[in-house]
Amino acid sequence: MPYIMAVPVFIIEMETSFDINSWIGVFREKISAVFGDRLCFLGLQGSYGRGEQKADSDIDVVVILDEVNPNDLEAYRDMIETLPQNELICGFVAGKKETAGWDKADMLNLVMDTRPILGNLDCFMPEFSDEDIRRSVLTGACNVYHACSHNFLHAKSPSFLAGLFKSARFTVRMKHYYETGEYIARMKDLYSEVAGKDRTILEIADGISSGMTMKEFGSASRDLLEWSSGIITGLQYHITFRTLTEGDIPEMKRLFRDTVLSVNIQDYTEEEALEWASCADIPGRMEKLLATLHFIGATGPDGKIVGYTSMRHDGYLHSMFVHKDHQSKGIATALLNRIEKYASGLGISQITSEVSITARPFFEHRGYTVEYEQKPLCRRLYLTNFRMKKDL
Repeated sequence: MPYIMAVPVFIIEMETSFDINSWIGVFREKISAVFGDRLCFLGLQGSYGRGEQKADSDIDVVVILDEVNPNDLEAYRDMIETLPQNELICGFVAGKKETAGWDKADMLNLVMDTRPILGNLDCFMPEFSDEDIRRSVLTGACNVYHACSHNFLHAKSPSFLAGLFKSARFTVRMKHYYETGEYIARMKDLYSEVAGKDRTILEIADGISSGMTMKEFGSASRDLLEWSSGIITGLQYHITFRTLTEGDIPEMKRLFRDTVLSVNIQDYTEEEALEWASCADIPGRMEKLLATLHFIGATGPDGKIVGYTSMRHDGYLHSMFVHKDHQSKGIATALLNRIEKYASGLGISQITSEVSITARPFFEHRGYTVEYEQKPLCRRLYLTNFRMKKDL
């Protein structure tokens, strides 16, 4: 299911004496005087757009005209030379047709990271798919990996490495968006939302200095190479999603049975796991569930189901299973993102579920809270699980 984009609105928190709001007002007047109604869009990108600017931050201005030719670029260049702080001005300048035809994976960061001043970007990029987001993450990681490797081998520039870490923050942000469906505009807010190597990259980027020693240069380069390499190799495993039907039942049964006996058995006795897995053999059970629940399946590159989730129309999350051979690949996260979006689309304000011992940590990490522990009857045995909920 595609993500429908709405350009985020940011509140400017001035950290310097430079008044960006007054400045952009002057910029708007001057560019309007030059191009008139040919100006289709004007916005602020980067640190000023996010309200995280510093005294030496660039002013990233996004300008889209009806069309752009070399004469237009000369006129634009002459105009910005009359502005204060013109040495800090950079950004994106293009024609309407070029913007509409731009690669979506590359355009994604621009759309999400731009604060509109005049017009909006919806008409140029109305929606982005999961594949666009994945490719955006992959492209960012590939660029970082290549540049870091080249710098480590040849240029050996600490200042260039510091710049790469700043760039890597945007890939961390897009990776988080791809995995969770949540776009974090401000870098300082991203810290509390990511963990592991992603968090390490943000911390290094925040504290790295161009005056680092060569030992520090080598250590930081290794961290960046290992992080970007992990993303590149991980994203090669491409997952697609679709609604499941009765034709998928045999595959769903096998996945359910194998997952319980290989994964959930870590937290349940063999007798309990065998009883739970035997539910797949109850005649007509899966057909009844498909008739009453909305099922979303994840399929691998070969088209086989690697995971699925289901929900009742009242927001009860009935199931979440990932194939035993495809654990820890972000599949459960992606499935949960989609089923939560499905619930939001129905106007559901709270999701409830009965979560296994095995799955409890995952759901807690995603904002679900335990209401109580229980032991419902499976077939002849009572199996422990947890009644959990999450407010949307």
